[in-house]
Amino acid sequence: MKNRIQIYSCLLFCLLLAYAVKAQETEAVENVNDVLKQNFKKHVSFLSDDDLEGRATGTKGEQLAYRYIINEFEQIGLQKIKGETDFISEFDFYNGMSVGSKTMLTLNGNSYQLNKDFYPVAQSASGSFSGKIVNVGYGIEATDLNYNNFSKKNKEIAGKAAFIDLSNPDPSNPHSEYAPYSGINYRIEKAIEKGAAAIILYNTNQFINNPDEKYKIKANRFDVPVVFVKDITIAASLKKRKNTVELLVEIEPVIGTGNNIVAKIDNNANYTVVIGAHYDHIGYGSFGSRYTGPPAIHNGADDNASGTAMLIELARWLKNSELTNNNYTFVAFSGEEMGLYGSKALVKSENFNSKKVNYMLNYDMVGRLNEDSILSINGVGTSNNWDVLNDIKSEGIATVNKSESGLGPSDHASFYLENIPAIHFFSGAHNDYHKPSDDEEFINYNGMNAIFDLSIVLIDSLNDDGKLNFIKTKDNNTNNAPKFTVTLGVMPDYVFAGKGMRIDGVTDGKTAFKAGIEAGDIVTKMGNYNVNDMMSYMEALSKFKKGDKTAVEIIRDNETKSFEITFQ
Repeated sequence: MKNRIQIYSCLLFCLLLAYAVKAQETEAVENVNDVLKQNFKKHVSFLSDDDLEGRATGTKGEQLAYRYIINEFEQIGLQKIKGETDFISEFDFYNGMSVGSKTMLTLNGNSYQLNKDFYPVAQSASGSFSGKIVNVGYGIEATDLNYNNFSKKNKEIAGKAAFIDLSNPDPSNPHSEYAPYSGINYRIEKAIEKGAAAIILYNTNQFINNPDEKYKIKANRFDVPVVFVKDITIAASLKKRKNTVELLVEIEPVIGTGNNIVAKIDNNANYTVVIGAHYDHIGYGSFGSRYTGPPAIHNGADDNASGTAMLIELARWLKNSELTNNNYTFVAFSGEEMGLYGSKALVKSENFNSKKVNYMLNYDMVGRLNEDSILSINGVGTSNNWDVLNDIKSEGIATVNKSESGLGPSDHASFYLENIPAIHFFSGAHNDYHKPSDDEEFINYNGMNAIFDLSIVLIDSLNDDGKLNFIKTKDNNTNNAPKFTVTLGVMPDYVFAGKGMRIDGVTDGKTAFKAGIEAGDIVTKMGNYNVNDMMSYMEALSKFKKGDKTAVEIIRDNETKSFEITFQ
C-alpha cells in the first residue's frame, strides 16, 4: 500500500509539474502576443494619425511616415542597402498635369483671364488655335432621335473652333432621352470627327455641373485644345457670327518624388526573400476616394498602416531568428495608391537583380480580419512551393481563401511580372475602404497576430526549400473578364466563400443605397441572371446599361428579399 501511495504521489507531482510548465509556456505565449499587439497598435496609431494627413506620396505626411519607419528599422538593427547612405530609395513619378502660365484666350482682340474667365478642361491637349468660331449648338448628333446639330455645319466646322453648349434640347429633365449624347467626351469626340481644330465649351443649364476646374491625373485626352468659358456674357458674345479667337493651351506634366524605405538582413545566403507593404495612402482623397463629402483626411489605418506594421514586426522577428538560409529585404513602398509606382521603380532599378530574389511576400490591408476569420492569400499559383500553405494552421484563422493569379492591384504584381513567386496577404475589403472612416479604432489586432503567426510558420517552412520555382499563372489575362458599364455602388466582400456576392459596404447616393440594399446582404440574382460568386456578379452587371430597371434578390438574415433598382 505504501509503495502504491508513493507511486500515486509521484504521478500527481509529475502531473502538477507538467501543468505548471504548460501554464508558464501559455503565459509566455500570451505575453509575447500582448507585446506584439502593443507594437502593432503603436505603429498603426502613429501612421494613421491626422498629423500625417493621409500619407499621400510626395507630401509632408509621407515624410513623417518614412522617418518613423526608418527609426524602427534602425532600432531593430537592420542594414542599409548597398550604395545608399540612408534607408531611402527615391523614385520619380507622374503626378498628373498642370496648366501652364502661357495659357490664354482672346476674342476679337480682347484678352480673358485664366481661371477667372476660362480654363482648360481635363480632356484638353496642349496646342494653339487662331481663326473662326462655328456655333454648333449642343454638339449632338442623334440619328435615332432625328436630331443633328452638325447637319448644316459639316463644311463650316473643318479647321475652325467648335463652340458647344453643354446643355441639351431637354434641359430640365434628368432622365432626358438625350442623356446618352450629353457626355463631355462624346461632344468633344463628335466635334473632332467633324474636323474641329479647337473646342470652346460653355453651359446654360443650371441642372448640370460645369467641368471640373482641376486638371485631373487621369482623363480621356484628345488631340486638340479644349477650354470651358465660365462667364456666360463672354459665351453670349461668342455666339455672334464672324468672331475670331486666339487660343493657347499649355499643359505640363507634374513630376513628383516618392520614397521607398529599404532595409536588409544579410545572411550571406545565395538568395533573398523580399517582404513588402506600402505605407502611402490617398491624403485628403483627391484621387481614389469613395467618400462623397468635402475634402477630408483619409487616414488609411487598414490601408495600409496595418501592412506596414506587419512588415516592421516581421523584420524584428527575423532579425532575432535562426532562419539564415535566405537573406531578407524589407521594403515599405510608396506610390502604391497612384499605380504601384514605388514597387515598379524598385524592380526596374539598377541594383535590383530578380534572379537573386527567392520569393516575395506582400501585406496590403491585413488589419480587418472579419468575424468569420477568413484570410485571403492571392498569387498561390506563382509557385508549386506555395502548396505548403495547405498544411499551415494558425489559431485565429478559420479559413484561408487562395487565388492563383500573380496579378492584382497591389505591389506583389510588380514582382510577379519579373518572374518572381509572389503572394499577397489580405484580410478583406470593408465599407471604410478609401474613406476618412478607415481609422485605427476598427483594427482587429488579434487578427493581425494570427496573420503574423501564419507568416512566420510559412517562412520557417520554406527556409530549407532552396529557390522556389516560378509559374506564370493562367488567369493573368483580363481580356476575358466581363466588361460592364454600370455598378450597384457597393463594396463586395472579397473573402466571402459562400454562394452569392456578399456586400461589405454600400456607397451613399448610389444605386443600391437608393433601393434600400444594405451591407451584409448577399446578392443571389439580378434580373434573370443568377449570382453565385464574384464572376457571375460581374457577368450579370455586363447585361445592363445606364437607366435599365431590374429586380435584385438578396438574402438578409436568412430571408430572401427583392428590391427594384434603376442603374444610374
